[in-house]
Amino acid sequence: MNHDTARRSEVSAWAVAALVLGILAVALLLAAFGGVGILALVCGHAGLADVKRKRCRGRGLAIAGLVLGYFTVAATVVRAFA
Repeated sequence: MNHDTARRSEVSAWAVAALVLGILAVALLLAAFGGVGILALVCGHAGLADVKRKRCRGRGLAIAGLVLGYFTVAATVVRAFA
């Protein structure tokens, strides 16, 4: 196994964190707190950059975290002004 293959098999920790925080943000949104969505956004963007820079796996996880993060931030804003 060469260095590139080993690098490709590792998953970006930022991407995993984005997904976990995104899921947590949706759960907490139901409890009237949506601030965790911002953390999911930060980790999601860092995860995408990490995947691109290191050529590791986790792009889908980062995107899922971003989608959940943007959803919870938008829902929090709507809830605040409704």
